[in-house]
Amino acid sequence: MNTAEGSAADLAWATGQALRGAVLTWSGRPPAELGLAAEAGVPALVRPPRPEMGDLALPCFPLARPLKANPAQVATALIAPAQEALARAAATGAIPRVAQVTAAGPYLNLIFDAGSLAAWICARIAAGDAPYGAPLPPTGRRTMVEYSAPNTNKPQHLGHVRNNLIGMSLCRILAAAGEEVIPVNLVNDRGIHIAKSMVAYQRWGEGQTPQASGRKGDHFVGEFYVRFNLALKEETERQARTEGVDLAGLDEEARHALEDRTPLMAEARESLRRWEEGDPATRRLWETMNRWVFAGFDETYARLGCRFRKWYFESETYQSGKALVEQGVTRGLFERRPDGSVWANLEAEGLKEKLLLRSDGTSVYITQDLGTAVLKFDEFRMDRSVYVVASEQNLHFQLLFALLRRLGMPWANGCHHLSYGLITLPHGMGKLKSREGKAVDADDLLDELAALARRKAQDGGYATDLDIDLEALADAIGQGALKLYLLQVGAEKNIQFDPDATLDFEGDTGPAVQYSHARICSIVRKALAEGRVTPADLRSVEIPDPFAALGTGSPVPAARRAARPATAPVRDAAGLQPERVEAHRLEQPEEKALALELARFPSVLRQAAEQLSPSPVAGYLLDLTKAYARFYHACPVLRAETDGLMRARLHLCLTVAATLRRGLDLLGIQAPVAM
Repeated sequence: MNTAEGSAADLAWATGQALRGAVLTWSGRPPAELGLAAEAGVPALVRPPRPEMGDLALPCFPLARPLKANPAQVATALIAPAQEALARAAATGAIPRVAQVTAAGPYLNLIFDAGSLAAWICARIAAGDAPYGAPLPPTGRRTMVEYSAPNTNKPQHLGHVRNNLIGMSLCRILAAAGEEVIPVNLVNDRGIHIAKSMVAYQRWGEGQTPQASGRKGDHFVGEFYVRFNLALKEETERQARTEGVDLAGLDEEARHALEDRTPLMAEARESLRRWEEGDPATRRLWETMNRWVFAGFDETYARLGCRFRKWYFESETYQSGKALVEQGVTRGLFERRPDGSVWANLEAEGLKEKLLLRSDGTSVYITQDLGTAVLKFDEFRMDRSVYVVASEQNLHFQLLFALLRRLGMPWANGCHHLSYGLITLPHGMGKLKSREGKAVDADDLLDELAALARRKAQDGGYATDLDIDLEALADAIGQGALKLYLLQVGAEKNIQFDPDATLDFEGDTGPAVQYSHARICSIVRKALAEGRVTPADLRSVEIPDPFAALGTGSPVPAARRAARPATAPVRDAAGLQPERVEAHRLEQPEEKALALELARFPSVLRQAAEQLSPSPVAGYLLDLTKAYARFYHACPVLRAETDGLMRARLHLCLTVAATLRRGLDLLGIQAPVAM
């Protein structure tokens, strides 16, 4: 957490602010000596492992070192000054009232008054304070997040989905944490893989179009890519027989060399050569097939909620990459070999040599990435550039960043590869592939999850009879299942995807979190129907959308189905009006535990932003859902002993719903008002 900045709704930060004065006064030392150099720097508070130990704790190890004192003695000595400072802060409303301050070894433990804590945090959530409503204060940092990066020879599959979800949620998390975020997409729309699809269409397309065949454009083109590779496999087997080669005994490199000697690959290489030379007929076919794919991508992005400020196209950047390489040759940074190819020797950086230009002058992937990296920085002057790309490309990005440093780009150290693991399927189906058409297609997956969600909701009695679009609800639940399943796991880890396990309405799943939100909305609707509260009693907070002005960025937009709005006034309710509730009545252990969980959200958001990882937010939503379930079973809301307690508990429920909405929104997940 940046200790120089905080939020009035951040309990740990606000409490640390109060303790700062106590520490400085007691020690008599300047802030820098105590590790509090920032003007508003505050001590880092932690959450004790057991509730009975305290609600927050100040570890005294960092303070003891410069004071050359025993940490336990420091903790004991701080009790009295801390009590005074915390009482003053509570009197101004800066923090809840602290009921107890104790020393436990090297820790100074704080226990908040339950009613004061609930009133304090619920008031801030209901008001939409940062980060529950508004984003945290601006950090002044501009971050570009490049994600998705599909190829225009096939539709997106489950591997792409993980990329899309990590990138999309990371953009939303960083924006909520106060950064200026620039989401971009780099589309690989040229190269040998694109040429393969074009050759296949020329051979077997017979003038068909996606519209005439009733196929989504990216699926239509992808079928020709699959057909090419099936035909290539047959030709490779014939080539092996002609040359007397045993295919089973070849390693991957030798097999590729054999493939390159087939007539079909020769045709694909010739197609790529004509494209690079600007042959009009080749370019027309390329543009037509890309338009089909762009329209298909646009549908997928819109459905998932992906937003981009700009799409970069490798067809527009590879030439600038080639120019950079030629400049590097002139400056003696790279070597041109006798066959005309250009290489970079990166042994000094602990890396192997890397091909930058082929002998025929055509570029390779890393050449394109060099040009794109420079173009992006020249256009946006960001402080850092995050690349969301699978772990299979770890070496590629080590090479890319080393090449940028060698070329003298001063911003190269601000480049970061957010590497994510692979996804496997159950029952030994192995790594996802698209080369032979064996991928789990993203669109089909979303359709199947929506259908499965609809059946589970209906069979389990969850389906609502409210006037809600059941198809849209099923899609929201299916996507919620998929997104939370993938995002709760650290990006660096591999995942085995089990569609059925994601859709449980109980346990650590997206639908369980969504159902908690819908359950709260149901309680509110019942309270309204019974006249226990009125719509005027509800306090609304709209979730800000930092990317509202952006679309999918596609150059070929697809048709959209109009979304039906959620049921109002429950949709945006974040609490009751302050004059209509007495939240200090919330004194039960489950109520306090829930309030403490709500208060943890700002630190979780900062952790996610610092780690460039959505998993802390996903994990937090699961924890909040469990805390709410314990409260729900222990503390009746509409059947509370008094009307005042009923309102207080309803107020607490609404703040939970608002926090669930905010957290789910950061992950690109909808929060249904009914299920």
